[in-house]
Amino acid sequence: MKISISSFLIVFFCTISCTNKSEQKKFFISSSATINLIDAVKLQPNWSKENSLVILVSAEPDNLHPIRGNSSPRTEVFFYTQAALLKTDVTTGKLIPSLVESLPLSLDSGKRYLYKLKPGLLWSNGDTLNNDDIAFTIKANKLLLTCNPSTYSYWKQLKDIQTDKDGLSFQVVLKDIGIQNISLMTSFPVLQRTFHDPDNLLKSFSVSTFDDSAFYNSPPKELVKWADHFNDPSNGHDPKFLNGLGNYKVKEWIHGQYIRLEKKQSVNQIDKFSSAFPEKITFKIIKDDNAALLAFRNQEIDASTALSMQNFFNITNDDRQKLNYTGVLMPTYNYTYLMFNEKPEDKARNQFFNSSTTRKAIARLVPMKAILQTLFKEYSNGCKRMITNVSPLKAEFDSTLKAVEFNSGEASQMLAKDGWSDEDRDGILDRVVNGKKIIFSPELLYLNTSSDWKDIAVLIASELKKAGIDVRLTPVDLNLFLSRANDHDFDLLLGSWSGTILPEDYTQLWHSSSWIRNGSNYSGFGNAESDALIDSIRKELNEEKRNHLSHRLQKAIYDDQPCVFLYSSLRKNIIHERFGNRNLFSERPGMAVNLFRLLTNGQGILQENGVTP
Repeated sequence: MKISISSFLIVFFCTISCTNKSEQKKFFISSSATINLIDAVKLQPNWSKENSLVILVSAEPDNLHPIRGNSSPRTEVFFYTQAALLKTDVTTGKLIPSLVESLPLSLDSGKRYLYKLKPGLLWSNGDTLNNDDIAFTIKANKLLLTCNPSTYSYWKQLKDIQTDKDGLSFQVVLKDIGIQNISLMTSFPVLQRTFHDPDNLLKSFSVSTFDDSAFYNSPPKELVKWADHFNDPSNGHDPKFLNGLGNYKVKEWIHGQYIRLEKKQSVNQIDKFSSAFPEKITFKIIKDDNAALLAFRNQEIDASTALSMQNFFNITNDDRQKLNYTGVLMPTYNYTYLMFNEKPEDKARNQFFNSSTTRKAIARLVPMKAILQTLFKEYSNGCKRMITNVSPLKAEFDSTLKAVEFNSGEASQMLAKDGWSDEDRDGILDRVVNGKKIIFSPELLYLNTSSDWKDIAVLIASELKKAGIDVRLTPVDLNLFLSRANDHDFDLLLGSWSGTILPEDYTQLWHSSSWIRNGSNYSGFGNAESDALIDSIRKELNEEKRNHLSHRLQKAIYDDQPCVFLYSSLRKNIIHERFGNRNLFSERPGMAVNLFRLLTNGQGILQENGVTP
């Protein structure tokens, strides 16, 4: 998939001329996929001179286990502590080699890829990265006793790994051709074999063994014991058990307060995004909006993409902060959704949304204009509506599909057609299902990490109340949110998905197997026909044909309405002026703070291709 990121198209908060870069304003909204912020000309005497950086986040990771996790905060920390074979160049959207010398050589029509590791890359204990680590990484992810249900769909495509005696070269064999075969190794950190498997237990098992379902009927006791130890929560929380090839190491994690990273003594020159300029990076966890705003006003925070929209405006409208911070709203490939539980498994949960007619009625009751205006105010036009499950920024988006507009009259007719009525005249709809009267009072689960989530939930609940639907609002932290989503323990789920510029593989979010395995298909969408489409899209290498298949899937999702697709998120970037080399991009995580350089003389920093050498 290709997307143009050529020229900047910038709408400033203040009306200015864009002809001179020195006139770039401190606070603006950009429709570009990348942007370079200019450096401060004059350093202020009250700016900290410490070469350490504090990032405000509103939620902590579910864990930092190298395999068994699935949260955006985890991914953000991994950007600095872990490394993969390949990486997406956040400035171009193209794949680039990271731990390997070059992009892999494709063999056997794309079912086999030849890699060669860069020599001399070191683990924290001084050991050299070798292909034994790659073999272990693949086996640890393939083993069902340790694998992550959310990523199982990717690893099941991998058939074998063959290592060379030189310790650097290896071949990865896939079961079939696929659009993401070459990019499979971009999302998963490489694991050190001697750290996680000092007895080399997994070497005695082939990759194909872990594909055999019969193997798990009676797996070897020593393997079960190893897997239990590997899965232990301490391996995702205790810093002494956290290990990676990134140039920063987790030094301290005080749950609910902060995660502190320190630069390693020996820094690997992996790729152009791997430099480590700050000595420390601290993720400071602040959920309360007032506390977050105070931290910014006291200059305790250097950067954030996790502010509520109200706090973004509070800071950017504060004249005192114009000397200290730059604020930019940028487009992303992320999107926000209101998800229905189509197949509640818990008998205590009512079947509110098992009918697409009811789901479509709810979609017509969501006040999208009010949501966007409440969150983004006069800049709501810069936030794109989501129409289906693909970002409108991407080539595979089906532009023939139209957004579902607010229409309470039409929604009421659809609800009545589906059997919902207020027979007892108490103002709440009800209907009889299998002889049981159901009161239309669904629970809406949303994150307590930002006031934005509460604002959206309240607006939705208020509008549904007018239609006779009594929504019960339940704010939860990220870990409970993910746990209940994976267990299908919800009626309505208000959340967001992080997207990327790479071509879509719909298996994780939309294949029915991902629902069965408690993966990331939370809604229960899918049938044999949609699964076949997803499988075909995954294998189709011709872009035109793949986009045609993708349009068919998008139409199927559009017609089924497993979610109300709300909007494509704008990333709220706030960065302190005491740092230079501040590059922002639509790709996650949005900014690479490891490349930020402390300004010492206000002269700026020379860059090559937009990145400090």
